Amino acid sequence: MSAKFNKAASKMIPQSGSQIFQSAQSKQDTRTRFCEMGDLGKAMELLAKFSKSHFELDTYCSILQLCAELKSLKDGKKVHRIISSKRVEIKGLLGTKLVYMYVKCGDLEKGRWVFDKIVNEKVFLWNFMMNEYAKIGNCRESISIFWKMRDFGVEMDAHTFSCVLKCFAAIGNIKESEWVHGYLLKSGFGSYNTVVNSLIAFYFKYGRVESACKLFDELDDKDVISWNSMVSGHAANGLSDRGFNVFEDMMCSGVDIDLVTMVSVMVICANVGTLHLGRALHGYAIKSSLTDELILSNSLLDMYSKCGDLGGAIQVFEKMGKRSVVSWTSLIAGYAREGMSDKAISMFREMEREGTNPDTYAITCILHACACNGSLEVGKDVHSYVRENNMESNLFVCNALMDMYAKCGSMEDALSVFSQMRVRDIVSWNTMIGGYSKNSLPNEALNMFIEMQRHSELNGITMSCILPACASLSALDKGREIHGHILRRGFLSDRIVVNALLDMYAKCGALALALLVFDSIFSKDLVSWTVMISGYGMHGYGKHIFELEPENTGYYVLLANIYAEAERWEEVKKLRERMSRRRLKKQPGCSWIEIKGRAQIFVAGDNSHHLSKKIQSLLKRVSLRMKEAGYLPKLQYALLNADDMEKEIALCGHSEKLAMACGILCLPPGKTVRVTKNLRVCGDCHEMAKFMSKMMRREILLRDSNRFHHFKDGRCSCRGYW
Repeated sequence: MSAKFNKAASKMIPQSGSQIFQSAQSKQDTRTRFCEMGDLGKAMELLAKFSKSHFELDTYCSILQLCAELKSLKDGKKVHRIISSKRVEIKGLLGTKLVYMYVKCGDLEKGRWVFDKIVNEKVFLWNFMMNEYAKIGNCRESISIFWKMRDFGVEMDAHTFSCVLKCFAAIGNIKESEWVHGYLLKSGFGSYNTVVNSLIAFYFKYGRVESACKLFDELDDKDVISWNSMVSGHAANGLSDRGFNVFEDMMCSGVDIDLVTMVSVMVICANVGTLHLGRALHGYAIKSSLTDELILSNSLLDMYSKCGDLGGAIQVFEKMGKRSVVSWTSLIAGYAREGMSDKAISMFREMEREGTNPDTYAITCILHACACNGSLEVGKDVHSYVRENNMESNLFVCNALMDMYAKCGSMEDALSVFSQMRVRDIVSWNTMIGGYSKNSLPNEALNMFIEMQRHSELNGITMSCILPACASLSALDKGREIHGHILRRGFLSDRIVVNALLDMYAKCGALALALLVFDSIFSKDLVSWTVMISGYGMHGYGKHIFELEPENTGYYVLLANIYAEAERWEEVKKLRERMSRRRLKKQPGCSWIEIKGRAQIFVAGDNSHHLSKKIQSLLKRVSLRMKEAGYLPKLQYALLNADDMEKEIALCGHSEKLAMACGILCLPPGKTVRVTKNLRVCGDCHEMAKFMSKMMRREILLRDSNRFHHFKDGRCSCRGYW
């Protein structure tokens, strides 16, 4: 370096810097200390002023390093131009620094251009480029560099193999990864932890569990990453018990568990519902001061919510100093899973107010809550958000939207989403077929089924969705055709499919075929027995239900209704006495209707609503008009030891009637009344809904535990089958 350079530098930098230059014993010390000061502006000014002078390569390298650290691409390019103008050969350390500068300054394309021009046999630069491409998700380019390393004879190290194995895992290239596995064993890297850990993670990702375990067992020096890979790998492959065993072995081995271990075990606890272990680990995390870590707090939230302990989840949530969209979504999903859809929707609204934007998973969770609750208005608001944020191309979101619309009884909107989808999977088709069947649109379901066969594979869910459509149409021939599909595809072992087949034959009146299917079932469950009882009045089968599940009140009520329909009052009395001895109580009927985005909830005999008097007045008026039209109340559905008048009053207090009346009073004229009930609608309420739809000239949509009932002009879409 020239004397002029040192003299000028001493004048331009602060006094302390000048002293550094004056005390430097060599040119190398001067250059090093100058760059250590980090004043890139003055460094560039000096470089420009003495651009005609000859500098040693170390000077350029130091300034390029500084440009990289400060991410100054503009100055880095200037240095590159000066180097080029002096015809300095770019190789070795200078080439490495130039590539490093471009990449760190965000110009990977230019960095790659320089990389391809230079000849560099140092493994560091090759590894660096591989890692940079892997960071941005361009694993194929990273692998391409790996093959060039092999072709150019560059000596690879453990970091090379670790990186390329992660890339192979990302793109699912199993064949070439096995070649790499063999190559690294020949090269002597088979005992390097970083390499073996990457291989273990790779094999687990693609279900090669035994290969991963074999590698782990052969590893002499197992570190915490090795153990973590085994715990998380087993969890990801649905082998939670084995994951727990590995965790126990890890504790016994004396290896200290870390944050990753905690998160991995929390995933297992969440998957299998092991709340006691999750709580114990939570206590350990508190003692270890790990609960401030967002990733662990989110794992705790997920564990508590999936284990059904929403109280614990809320406590974790409220103590979090920082929350992410994952935090909110875990709680929303927890509420939805526990059937607390109103809470889930409320939490979603709060998340929006806090300024956290929902991701696609959060959207699918809230749509599920809307579907369970029948909250069409909220669901439509979420759909608007999906449109505004360009999420309509996401397959999972579209499937969740269709499911929400179908379960809210709006098949027109579901079909609109379906029609606009560019990519559909089997879930998309099944959602539409199931939606049409549940909404008593059997012809549309059958047409969709025919179209599906041209575009998609069928599975057991497809069969269980299309069979109710055949039942609604009493289409025995079509049902038998579906039965043939089931036999050919081996779905007869699917319990849900067989029960749907039984129900179809029952509703088509084909007793002989139903008995044939029923007798072929090796292990009959509650549903199959129930179908035979409700479908064919085979009351003698009732004892089998009570043997299987003696505490389930729903089956007592089912039999009581069947006996009442047949006017077998002595049997009804015996059932009641049996329930009384067992201290069983019927699940209370509950219905709700969404008005202005809020659910109005009613239970049987409810007088707490602020419009209760108007509701009762409307129902009495409807009952009177029904009597005038010749309708007699179905008093057997009251199931009371009372006179006819008391039974009639009790029937007027059924929750679905209260909700329907509330909707007629509160909703604008002409708007569809949408009611959801937690149980099966009774026959008397069904008749009143038909009459109300005609009398009030209002379409009524009633969703019960079995299906949708669309009432219009005095008729129901179910045609009397529900």
